[in-house]
Amino acid sequence: MNAISLICLFAIAGASVGCKSVRIRTKHEDVRTGLFGNDREKLIENFKKILPKQTRLADLTVLGFVETNNVLRIPGVAGYQRIFGEEMFRDGDGKKLADGLAEFNDFLLIEIPYRDITNNSDRIYISKKDTHIRGWDITLQIGLRGDLVVYRTDPNAVYRDTYESDRAFLKGIIEFMGEFFSPFTKLVGTIP
Repeated sequence: MNAISLICLFAIAGASVGCKSVRIRTKHEDVRTGLFGNDREKLIENFKKILPKQTRLADLTVLGFVETNNVLRIPGVAGYQRIFGEEMFRDGDGKKLADGLAEFNDFLLIEIPYRDITNNSDRIYISKKDTHIRGWDITLQIGLRGDLVVYRTDPNAVYRDTYESDRAFLKGIIEFMGEFFSPFTKLVGTIP
């Protein structure tokens, strides 16, 4: 039995060398809010109209920034930590600081994500994997104290276009064998 397994393994390895595999995996990450018909350019254009210390909460609604899916509303200390990082309250207790300073309790962070990214992964030959990541990744933040906008991030849209190449000896065959035998291992795992 071991000899047959070894022969099969070497046959697969020998046939795979020099051949491009058909194991292309595409994963699409799509996070949208529905604001402005999911038009990225209109979203950024209207976001630029928000002026700190001049725009009020009611003005945000007039501009089209209404509460929809995927728009995060983060109040108080958690909003500050989202902007400045988790280390902001490292030396003190965030809850005590929030109780002592009313301005933390009066703060609201509105975070608007826009993500349209395609991750295309292709296993080439038996040991090389190429990954291409392309798409728009935007996170817009608006900070309010009471009903007045006091903070707004720069409306910079980032287009991601990255390429990664990963090599590992016989990794393609190991993944293929794992996928081939996975239904059997699940079946064996259910037998008492």
